[in-house]
Amino acid sequence: MTEYLPLSGADPRPAPPSPDGASDFKLDESIGFLIYRAQLLMKKELARQFRPHDITPEQWAVLNRLWECDGQTQRQLADRTFKDQPTMARICRRLEEKGLVVRRPCPDDGRASLVNLSAEARTLIPELIPRAVRTLQKALAGIDPVEAAIARKVMGRVFENLG
Repeated sequence: MTEYLPLSGADPRPAPPSPDGASDFKLDESIGFLIYRAQLLMKKELARQFRPHDITPEQWAVLNRLWECDGQTQRQLADRTFKDQPTMARICRRLEEKGLVVRRPCPDDGRASLVNLSAEARTLIPELIPRAVRTLQKALAGIDPVEAAIARKVMGRVFENLG
């Protein structure tokens, strides 16, 4: 298994232990910071991949969730993409302006809207999926599939622990 290498300029020597553990903490070795950096880089690469189609990574997440299960409420989409309600409303409004989703009143709840993919989105998403796959392949290049599976399992546990 490949060992994590510190960022250039980082001191590879271990810090002397401290009674409270404070001097043991190194941001560049923190799993939370590493996840954050990986997320930023993934988002940047997705944005680059989707730029020719004028789709943001956040819009992709909504389109993808609707591709999996069309006709969700904005609340469901917010929950399934880990966004707050105002952000989801903005994303849906922008996708609607682009002609990629249609919002209709929910028959069970007059206050809610159901969001559906448009015919244009159904044509676009199969073009976007290979771009997302390429991004994942690039991110996982040189990583053993067993290690990738372990990483997914560990991330699942982190989500359970904090969610």
